[in-house]
Amino acid sequence: ERGLSEKQLLHRVYLDSPLWKSIRSKALAHYGTVCAKCGAFGTDVHHLTYDRWGGNEKLEDLQLLARPCHTALHRIERA
Repeated sequence: ERGLSEKQLLHRVYLDSPLWKSIRSKALAHYGTVCAKCGAFGTDVHHLTYDRWGGNEKLEDLQLLARPCHTALHRIERA
């Protein structure tokens, strides 16, 4: 995709992988579907750290967010 760095492209490929989908399912089972920021319904699994990115994530590396909270968090990180 236009305008994305190589790192961002790799991340998008990873998020579409069976490995990530398995990790994401484990996070959803562990955290449920309550946003860690606002308490509303959420299904976005957000990386708190990328130290173990790529299949070695621990549950504490992840958090459940509602889509608006996830979008806002990444906008803040990019600013």
